[in-house]
Amino acid sequence: MKKLKIMSLFAGCGGMDLGFLMAEHQNLAYEIVWANDFDKTACETYKKNFKHDIVCRDIWDIDLDKTPDVDVIIGGFPCQDFSVLKGGKRGGFKTKRGVLYTKFVEAVSKKQPLFFVAENVKGLLTAHNGWAIKKIKQDFEKVGYKVQYKLINFADYGVPQNRERVIIVGIRSDLGINFVFPEPTHKISLSLSKKH
Repeated sequence: MKKLKIMSLFAGCGGMDLGFLMAEHQNLAYEIVWANDFDKTACETYKKNFKHDIVCRDIWDIDLDKTPDVDVIIGGFPCQDFSVLKGGKRGGFKTKRGVLYTKFVEAVSKKQPLFFVAENVKGLLTAHNGWAIKKIKQDFEKVGYKVQYKLINFADYGVPQNRERVIIVGIRSDLGINFVFPEPTHKISLSLSKKH
């Protein structure tokens, strides 16, 4: 079985990584060859749940040229500065954390994977009056990728949780592939019963 090599950025405790490792399809599977996060607690959890290691360092301090070549890059770049939760300051691109996505773009530019998948909060679509998502899309397009993004409720795909996230998918332009988001697999119907 052919295995595509994955670089996992902003891996956290490995939720997206696990999904890819479970996603065998016909003669294709995935293996994580390099992962990174800076949160020590998340890294400790990651190490207990995966056989491969994780580099627990600030990504600003990592020389991406010294990381392995990969077929796929995945990750959820930090979202706090785009969140619409109450109390969120929504600093967006005005904060160091808000521009961490540029390290994702740098990794994609240097490694030129077949495709990448990034995840972020719903608020990314409205941050900076909608300019943030357009800027992120343009930056990935500039390094050679056809980019699609969509707000998805994971419950529509069988996750037992109402969880809306923006999913950004980029396919390397020279491959000539047009990515289409899959149709929902689960229909949620709510029935209210009245007590008599």
